[in-house]
Amino acid sequence: MDSIDVLIEESKQSGASELSNAQLFICRLCEALGLPLPQFAGEHDCDNHYIFEKSVSFGFLNGRSCGGRIDLYKRGCFVLESKQSAMARRRADWPPSIPMGRSLSAWRRAMSAARMQAEHYARALPESPPFLIILDVGHIIEVYADFSGTGESYAPFPDPGRRFILMDDLRRADIQRRLRAIWTDPASLAGELCMAPAREDALTRYLLDRARAPGPGKFPLRPQASVIPEPLAGRFAPRLGIQERGAACRILV
Repeated sequence: MDSIDVLIEESKQSGASELSNAQLFICRLCEALGLPLPQFAGEHDCDNHYIFEKSVSFGFLNGRSCGGRIDLYKRGCFVLESKQSAMARRRADWPPSIPMGRSLSAWRRAMSAARMQAEHYARALPESPPFLIILDVGHIIEVYADFSGTGESYAPFPDPGRRFILMDDLRRADIQRRLRAIWTDPASLAGELCMAPAREDALTRYLLDRARAPGPGKFPLRPQASVIPEPLAGRFAPRLGIQERGAACRILV
C-alpha cells in the first residue's frame, strides 16, 4: 500500500508530459500490484508480446500502408493508450476538474480520440485483445472490453458508470483485483461486462452474420475469434438459438 500511496500522490503532482511520465507510471503501477514489467523489445516484432511502443501497420485499399506505435501492448490482454492532460486542481467528485487552458469538452474529446486510436491499433493487430485501457497519467484510467475476439464492439467495462478509475481508486482492493486480472487473466472478467440491451443485440447479430458461410460481402471470423470465453458464450447461446455453451463456441468458428 505504501508504494500505491506514493504513486498516487506523485503522479497527481506530475506535469503535462506524457513522454516523460507515462512509462514510469505504468512500471511503478506494475511493481505496486505485483505484475510483470514490460519486456525489452526484440529484433523480430512478431516476438514482442508485452512491450512499450509496439509497432503496427495500417493497410489501405490503394495498396499503401502507414505505421503506428502502441504505447503499451500485452498480447491477449490489452492495448493501452496514454495521455497526460494539464489538469488543474483535482476534485473528488465527477466530472473531473477542467484541464488548465482547455474546456471540459475539449478534455473529453481528447480522451475520445485516444480511445478511437486504441481501437484502430487493436484492429490492426493479428489478434484483437479483449481490453482497451486509456490512461490520463495522474488523473484517470478508462477501461473498455470486447470479448468477441473481433475488436468491433468495445464497450465500457464493466459498465459505463464504472469504466473510470480515478487515482485514489487504486487503493481499493476490488480495483487492484480488476487490474491484475486484465494483465494476467482477462477471460476471467468476461462475465462482468454489462452492455446495454441494444448494443448486445447488435453484437449478437454481427457475430451470427459473421459465423455463417461466406457469401458476397461476407467474411468468416478471424481465427482468434473462434473461442468465446464461457461466461460470454453462455450469454449469447439463447440469442443464437443454441442450447449448449459448447455449441455457441463452435458456431463462431
